[in-house]
Amino acid sequence: MKYIKSVVLCAVIAHTTTAPLDDYTNHTFMFVRPVFDSVGIQQASWHDIVFHKQKNGCAFQIYSILEQTYPNLNNPSYFLFNGLNQLTIQAGTTSTFEMPGTSPAVSPPRVKPSTAAQGQMYVYSFDRDILGQWVGIDALTAAPSTSVAGGVNFTLDPSQRQACIVAEFSQDLHKIINISIFENWFINVAAPVTWIENNLGITGDQAAIDAMNSPNFTFVKMTPGTMDSVRLTQVAISLGTRYMGEPDTHVISTTGIIVPLVEQDCNGSIFQPVQGFNSHFGFDTNALFQFPICQRHEYSNSKILFFADLHNTFLARNHQLRTYDIKNKPFSRYMLLYDKALNDTVPAMNVLTLRSRVEPFMLTNLATGFRLKYKDSIGEIGYELWAHGAEVVTPEHKGEFHEDTCNTWADGRYGIAFINTAGVLAKINNTTGAVEALAPGEIGQTASQSTINFVAPPDGQSSCCPTPTFTQENVYLRIIDLDRLSCAAQPTITHRAYASLGFGGKGNTRDYFANFGLFIEASQNNAALCFWGGWFKAGLTF
Repeated sequence: MKYIKSVVLCAVIAHTTTAPLDDYTNHTFMFVRPVFDSVGIQQASWHDIVFHKQKNGCAFQIYSILEQTYPNLNNPSYFLFNGLNQLTIQAGTTSTFEMPGTSPAVSPPRVKPSTAAQGQMYVYSFDRDILGQWVGIDALTAAPSTSVAGGVNFTLDPSQRQACIVAEFSQDLHKIINISIFENWFINVAAPVTWIENNLGITGDQAAIDAMNSPNFTFVKMTPGTMDSVRLTQVAISLGTRYMGEPDTHVISTTGIIVPLVEQDCNGSIFQPVQGFNSHFGFDTNALFQFPICQRHEYSNSKILFFADLHNTFLARNHQLRTYDIKNKPFSRYMLLYDKALNDTVPAMNVLTLRSRVEPFMLTNLATGFRLKYKDSIGEIGYELWAHGAEVVTPEHKGEFHEDTCNTWADGRYGIAFINTAGVLAKINNTTGAVEALAPGEIGQTASQSTINFVAPPDGQSSCCPTPTFTQENVYLRIIDLDRLSCAAQPTITHRAYASLGFGGKGNTRDYFANFGLFIEASQNNAALCFWGGWFKAGLTF
């Protein structure tokens, strides 16, 4: 009966229901699993000595993990838009607008039907994804020799390598505080040093790469090549208690805090390295279970053990720089905005990157599997699930526009710019309908219906009588017009299969082990990366 109950419990815990997760598109931030955040690796062979310490009640382990990505064909679309893995940038030509002159008036102005054609910058085009003038590619610089006439292409292939060295120390409290209540209590301290190398993998026509990595962009550049970072990431301190029914039967619980030792992501580039939990303080809990399910006899040197380890981490909110899009306008961060304080254009991401409150909430890590134990050696095969939900990101409101403010967000200060083929502020001639550059002292115009694909007519009203006129009515952005989902990490689940082998020895004054393993990990959607890697670790108790 005991074994039947064990098998039933094994099936209940090991069973996981993984509902389908959507792929996402048009995001500026991805939360990648930290290399050290693995309860399966952390517990490998460690469980065999840390809960059976020698006379001083001390245990120590050190381990190193190395991992790198393998291709996930849907990852590029996470950072691009409309689910595309490749984007085309094409400069647009000019158009002639219909203006008031006959009744009824045309309000707002529109491109004359007789002149509207694909390729014009004021008309939606199926031949491009991004209008070149938004990102500094005009009709003179667009390369005519590329595979798309007059346009340039680029794609992404995000990849990452991570490595870490983790040192962990455990101390039984009853060896320090000789009070019976602390008999089964212990304290753990762990600290990882992490190396991260990210590569957004932007490839394509050089003009497109240069445009997306423009020196005019302060934030969310698409930087070619690798970006790396090495840091002492955090210190995790936890307090735990244990219950031992018999040898190799573990019921353990721990609760602790995570103190970050790194700075926050500065958001200068898309997919730049983010250390640890991005400077969030954390609270974590562990529940560790192990029991035998197969043993020839009571004194047998070999047995099969089932284990299930659950690790939850709650991350406290903090403040970070995040780059928003305008609602219903994917990639609008790469458009040009009109700044009425300066009467000039500014790259949108330089304005739409705001100090924001970021709430990541809960991360879950579950490892389960079987251990084959022979004397002091252990072979392990396991499955590990890692998951997080969507972040909630809230921009900090800076209030209404005032003339004395500079280089900061304010409601009523910025609008989508109406520009010409040279990418500068423009207007429409009331008589001819032609697009002309502004005269000195003239106020810029907004075009609020524009998207990354085309420039819409300027905002305003037309009248024909008694004199044909166009009245400019600029439309300015408010904080509620920003898309909070575009800058938030999205929900994801990753699935890892791993195997390890550990060797050890137990003596009168100290026990020790050495362990190594390999793993492969797949993500359930494109909001996470796919990895393969391995680890080596050693530990002792004294």
